[in-house]
Parts: sequence; C-alpha cells; structure tokens
Amino acid sequence: KRYLISSGVVSLMAGDGTGAAVDSANGLTASLNTPCDSVSVGNFLYVVECGSNKLRKVNMSSPFAVTTVAGSGTAASTDGNGLLAEFNDPHEIETDGSNVFITEYLGQRIRRVNIASLDVFTIAGANGYQDGTGASALLGNLGGITTDGNRLYFVDSSNNALRRIDNLPD
Repeated sequence: KRYLISSGVVSLMAGDGTGAAVDSANGLTASLNTPCDSVSVGNFLYVVECGSNKLRKVNMSSPFAVTTVAGSGTAASTDGNGLLAEFNDPHEIETDGSNVFITEYLGQRIRRVNIASLDVFTIAGANGYQDGTGASALLGNLGGITTDGNRLYFVDSSNNALRRIDNLPD
C-alpha cells in the first residue's frame, strides 16, 4: 500500500492478496508472500519477504512492476548472485544507497546485497553471542536494522542486545 501524505489517501501498489512470490509488470497482478520490511532506493522499493525468503523490487511508478532480484526461495544463508543466493527468514532491510542490508531472523546473519551487481554476501553471523569480525561474530535472532552511513546498528533479539558493525565492508 502507499499513503499520499498530502491527501491522506491509502491505495494499493502491489499484491493481489495471495501469499505467493509472483512477479508481474503490473503490481496489482503480482503476489507478495509475507512482506516484512521495505526501503526505497531511487524510484524503487526493495522489499524483503519472510514467507518466500526473497528480495523483491517494486517500481514506484505506475503500473508498479514487481520483480524478484535475489533469493531462490530456499530457506538457507547461501551467498551468491541474485536468484542463486538464499535467505533464511529475512526480516528487516536498510540501505546506504549502493547496498541493501538484510537481517535474517532464523539465519542469524546480516547480509549485504549490492544493488548494481546483485551479489549477496554475508557480513556477519552464525548462532551464538560473541563480538568478532565476519563469521566470527556470533548473533541471535535478528530484527530491526539502521545505519548512520558508517555503522550498522541492529537488534539481536535472542541475546537481548543492541549491536553494531563498524566500518562497513565494501
């Protein structure tokens, strides 16, 4: 849905009401599967879907085309390019304008997707609670994420902690 601030009108952009990940040149005939969070980059909304384990892109201009840009749909945390990558219950998303950063609730990882190349890379995570670099940083079930441009801040729910990553990798 979208909300026009000046008029207060809420209108449908994308999603036909069925829980599936179906792309379409017309957002009204596309299907979304439990969209959990979105972030805008230019004229696009990037949407993470908890139900399909995918990253979708919605054009914010009518007819609001919806395309899957990353994630095979399999629940796993596998790095790769575009549809070859896999997400495990992606929940929240943030951007620095060049990348989108995704928290995985069940995967217990933070993933980076380069918007231009669609390469998906694990920044940090595996199950546990320990500070460290890359895979040595152990995380729990992850929720909200934000950035100040230099650091990522995120919620580590199962460890009852707020955590951060300094000096974001390229």
